Amino acid sequence: MMTTETYSPDDFILGPDLIVTTVGHFQGGINVPRLTPIMLDATAGTFKVWDGSVGKAIGLTATAVNTGSSSADCSYYKSGSFRYTAINWGTVTDVAKRKSAFAGTPVSVG
Repeated sequence: MMTTETYSPDDFILGPDLIVTTVGHFQGGINVPRLTPIMLDATAGTFKVWDGSVGKAIGLTATAVNTGSSSADCSYYKSGSFRYTAINWGTVTDVAKRKSAFAGTPVSVG
């Protein structure tokens, strides 16, 4: 009997830019999939899900993040070029805001 396997590449990286991850401290109450835009909560000093503010996103979650009720350290992408359609934009539907989310950062979306 022969087994047939299908290869489905994880095609979220766009172009030759260096992809870099790091660890950040995320606020409690976050439950999002991988590749969700994040921003800094300047008051609490923790990362949270991007709220749609232009130029405020600083990275993308590198894995699914579920912090539960307390804060937690989690990995995120701090630089690289990523495929627009692979990103979990959440409730932000404005295309212009999405495309300018990472303005001024080493994260590119195409």
